[in-house]
Amino acid sequence: MNVWLYPAKERWTSETAENLGMNLDENSLSLESMSAEGRLRLHGIWEKEQKRLSLTIPPRLTMQEYDGIHLLILRLQKQLAADVDDTETFMGYTESGEEAYLIRNWKAWTAFLRQAGQRSLSGHKVRVTKEGNTWEGLLLDYCERLSPERYQITECLLLTNSGEISVQGTDLLVEPTGDMLQAPTEDVPSLADQLKRISPTS
Repeated sequence: MNVWLYPAKERWTSETAENLGMNLDENSLSLESMSAEGRLRLHGIWEKEQKRLSLTIPPRLTMQEYDGIHLLILRLQKQLAADVDDTETFMGYTESGEEAYLIRNWKAWTAFLRQAGQRSLSGHKVRVTKEGNTWEGLLLDYCERLSPERYQITECLLLTNSGEISVQGTDLLVEPTGDMLQAPTEDVPSLADQLKRISPTS
């Protein structure tokens, strides 16, 4: 799929093209997008007759890679004062039912996806990250903050091998670990032992 940028006439110059790394003889360029998973190279062509920059989006990308490309295109749009045509990049629907593309309604769509994904993690072992620190445990409960274009996790209640802990922050990153929660250590009584202690004696 492709995304097209239509730069303002005064912004598209040979100097601008060279700064973007464009091969002026071939009218082609190669751009790097950064994501949490590393670098992703995009290829583009300047289509002279249409006066537009055509970017080819690789297929079968991860969500993090799509997000990196989204940010890259936004930077190009600002740099070139360009109009963007993303009609080939349909991604899905927002919570309100609007169509979402790689640029249009992107934030609302990703916020909706993150909210739905977070709900599916309840009762599963997760990894919570806050400012470089991580905690792992069974996700018992969480608090969320949702705006039209942003979804944030502000608190997580985890059951760990050491007991329950609460992690609080302005935007916690919660990811599934794919692991099973280990059996409690000897220092933590099992559920059966705890029930015995509170059961009435005969």
